[in-house]
Amino acid sequence: MCGTNMPLVTVMVPVYNVEKYLERCLDSIVNQTYRNLEIILVNDGSTDRSEEICRRYKERDSRVFLYSQENQGQAVARNVCLDHAHGKYLVFVDSDDYLSLSFIEILLRALFEKDVSLSVCDYDCPGAEDGEIATIYPGKQIPWRMMSRDDVYNTLNSRHGSLRFEALWGKIYRKEIFEGIRFPSGKSAEDTFAYPKIYHQVEKICCTDLKLYHYVQSQNSVLRKNGIVDRPNLDYAEADFELLAYFSEHGKKRHVRTAASRVIRDVINWYDHLGMSKREVCGHIKEAEEKIFSMTGKRFLTSRLIIYKLSPNLYRFTKRTWKLIRARKYK
Repeated sequence: MCGTNMPLVTVMVPVYNVEKYLERCLDSIVNQTYRNLEIILVNDGSTDRSEEICRRYKERDSRVFLYSQENQGQAVARNVCLDHAHGKYLVFVDSDDYLSLSFIEILLRALFEKDVSLSVCDYDCPGAEDGEIATIYPGKQIPWRMMSRDDVYNTLNSRHGSLRFEALWGKIYRKEIFEGIRFPSGKSAEDTFAYPKIYHQVEKICCTDLKLYHYVQSQNSVLRKNGIVDRPNLDYAEADFELLAYFSEHGKKRHVRTAASRVIRDVINWYDHLGMSKREVCGHIKEAEEKIFSMTGKRFLTSRLIIYKLSPNLYRFTKRTWKLIRARKYK
């Protein structure tokens, strides 16, 4: 995919205190095999050397544009990126992650060849200190498969599949998908809030199992604190309520139970994380159940709820065990 008439692709990177990983991330973008790029960096009030690194890349490469603001969170930084994007196609990259050098070329080719608005690759999870930027292109036909909106929703019960399709990264979008879509200020689950709105805009998705995106689970990631993965956050319950509302409104009965189960999971994890008593947590669970009932007309009994009501200690043990199993599986 060479030539002067190739469409502009905007790559958007919110940046906050990632000096340790930022150069690898930006190297993987500026050295893409597809060259017609607009690279938007939004420094969200970093207190380390991140802004200095961004400025250095801006001076070196005329395709790089830098915007700086006081710290307002990743959702606002992403909105700033969208507001300044001129490309016909959009790519989101988290600033501690990095791309295979053929990421844009491969995914953009799929949009053209399959005539879709969204193409998705798979990802891997290299260690924070590991990973080499490389070109993944086997020199033969790329294995693609077409997925429907419901196929995507069916991945919600899968840890790996759910993250793959819910996360903003690992994809190329036609810009029109984001007309009228912005991320909620102050929310840490901005991907999940936008998830149903994004997929509502597309009927078919082109997907490859090539691991072209490298998701680095760094110590200071938004989802981590002191290296602990999946830190509880009530924003996720709020986002999953929106997902539940979407499924209910559009008659997606098969997926309503999954969304309700996610709400209950998030509520238990958050209030248990705060150290509340079992009685207090169960009170918040009841409030969530009543809201779910008002939205769906149904009550859902999940395995997580049963285990927690039986024994909070057993619930915590089970949760820790599943985390270890998942960490080993996707290491």
